[in-house]
Amino acid sequence: MAKKIIYTDAIGYPERRNFIDLPHDKFCIQKRLNAFRIPNALYFKYYKRSNDFLLNSHFEPVNSQNLHHFFNTISFGKAPWVTTFETLLPRWGRVPAWLEEKGVELLAGDTCKKLIALSECTRAIQAKYLDKFPAYKDAVLAKTVVLHPPQKVLINAYEQKYLPDSHLVMTIVGADFFRKGGKEVLLVFDELLKRKAPVKLQIVSSLQYGDYASRTTAADKEQAFRIINKYPKAITLYKSLPNNEVLDLLRNSHLCLLPTYADTYGYSVLEAQAAGCPVISTDIRALPEINNNSAGWLISVAKDELGNADLTSLDFFSCLLQEKLMNIIESICNKPSSVRSKGELAVARIKEQHCPVKQAQKLEAIYARFF
Repeated sequence: MAKKIIYTDAIGYPERRNFIDLPHDKFCIQKRLNAFRIPNALYFKYYKRSNDFLLNSHFEPVNSQNLHHFFNTISFGKAPWVTTFETLLPRWGRVPAWLEEKGVELLAGDTCKKLIALSECTRAIQAKYLDKFPAYKDAVLAKTVVLHPPQKVLINAYEQKYLPDSHLVMTIVGADFFRKGGKEVLLVFDELLKRKAPVKLQIVSSLQYGDYASRTTAADKEQAFRIINKYPKAITLYKSLPNNEVLDLLRNSHLCLLPTYADTYGYSVLEAQAAGCPVISTDIRALPEINNNSAGWLISVAKDELGNADLTSLDFFSCLLQEKLMNIIESICNKPSSVRSKGELAVARIKEQHCPVKQAQKLEAIYARFF
């Protein structure tokens, strides 16, 4: 009989993506109540947002011996647990110093069996954070491993992509359009289309603005719509699409664009690569670990020691993105054959480094150590 792995009742995309929907062989996944969900639901009802401490904490009243697997969450219970995380732990926002230290103590404690960072960048951020807690640092890092998210391949051969010969189709995906470099993409396309360049753009986004990184305004959104409406035959906006339709767009795109200001990981890069769609991205955070100039294009920007973009001057950063993005797209227009060669290498790296079966095997090897 398969052994049980427990997850909490609040399930989102990261949990499904990183461990729940994997092809598990020796373990079954089972749902269990988390006592912190009730106060968080009340908090959300009153403040219209979640409380970071309540959202990313766990306590199960019943004493269970089953291994629990969380995402960005720390457990106060007695059951053994592991957690996958994308930036650092504890992810509790602003809490009193004594509570923050309690969180680190729980990470170092015996019930915490493994910490799974999504990238080497994430592990480095955690290590730097733990400098504040030297008494626990070695114990926490000793149980920290890196396991990149899985991604199934979306094409078997490049010939499966439907790609027009007359123009290059590029796609940008993400609700936080401006944080992902959407303003710069549109400004570059405005110039390219004025020159009659053979390019088309597909946008999948609700065009949210005002994020913490780009700090865009309603005026930026209005400018975006002016450019989109200016080229109805060359720019297509989808405010929302089911994931399977987004994947279809990527299968039938030459390139994916992610000249982002800030991203914790970059799941869309994996999806694009799996569809044979090389990506133009910045080189912040984990992106250099999953994208490179062999399987795509990297825009180099100034960064801090943890890989975050230097956004001291947003105007300078925006101009730099536009200039480098323009140079890359122009070079691709001059040598479109580079798209296929990079697209095939992108699919190959997904097969090798993000195989869901291999991911499940690695996770089950971690689980098996605690039974």
